[in-house]
Amino acid sequence: MPAGFPPGVVHWQAANANGATQRGRFVVGTGSELLEVQTRKSPQELPTLPVTISGRIQNIEEVDRYRFIAARTGPITCRVAAKEIGSPLNAVVEVRNASGRLVADAADTSGRDVLLTFAANKGAEYTVSVYDVDFRGNRAFVYRLNVIPGPGVLAAIPSAGNPGETKAVEFIGYGVATGGAQLESVMKTVTFPAKPSIDDFRYSLQTAWGTASPYVFLISDLPESVEPASTAASDRKLAIPAAVTGTIEERYGIDRYLVSGKKGDVWTIACEADRIGSPLDVSVTILDADGKIGRAHV
Repeated sequence: MPAGFPPGVVHWQAANANGATQRGRFVVGTGSELLEVQTRKSPQELPTLPVTISGRIQNIEEVDRYRFIAARTGPITCRVAAKEIGSPLNAVVEVRNASGRLVADAADTSGRDVLLTFAANKGAEYTVSVYDVDFRGNRAFVYRLNVIPGPGVLAAIPSAGNPGETKAVEFIGYGVATGGAQLESVMKTVTFPAKPSIDDFRYSLQTAWGTASPYVFLISDLPESVEPASTAASDRKLAIPAAVTGTIEERYGIDRYLVSGKKGDVWTIACEADRIGSPLDVSVTILDADGKIGRAHV
């Protein structure tokens, strides 16, 4: 890789006289990279954090284990990327202490990968286990495990920005404000790259408890805004074109926005959640001025 190559996912293909393969995915990282030692009989030792391990659940019922000693008291984040690199693995992550007691766990049951943050104690030994939720395994079940001495970012508001723009962003995650193993938020000023080489931007939040897991912002050419607190229609009118970062905070919650147009206008409306790491399963309804469902090509 060239020295200045940007971090993120790279798509690649192999080709010969018979043609080209399907596209694969390769991740360019920024820190220490290790390979899983598949012949080991005991947990693989991780010398220092942060570290990224490229591993594989090769056999049915296989469990990969990694052991380390916390260098300080504070949050530690474990992130397994499988979907990001095209792997069929639905990972389960478990963290246990030296006596084998379960400290924290998380399971990817929907194919969105796993991010888990727990409170570590200085000098304590921890073992991270990775396996498939259905105990499947074969050569395709590859993953990247990031172990980071810092908090975990789950969301950002707004989740997109324009090239060269500087704006205030609310980061939401475990330990981002106090370092505790609790969901909280913190405000930071973020400057987006003026000449992005790709359509997203990986940002690592710096905190007093370490560098957080990277959050991937979208790079946008639309006027970006944040959902207003008011529910009044006059405050939720969008000037087309527009892009809004919103939040569904309650069960059965609905966000509404008002737009105006004229007969013959053709619009494209995109509602993205999975692309910015959200678990939201979105549904979009278009209503006319009388409150009736309008026609749209979905």
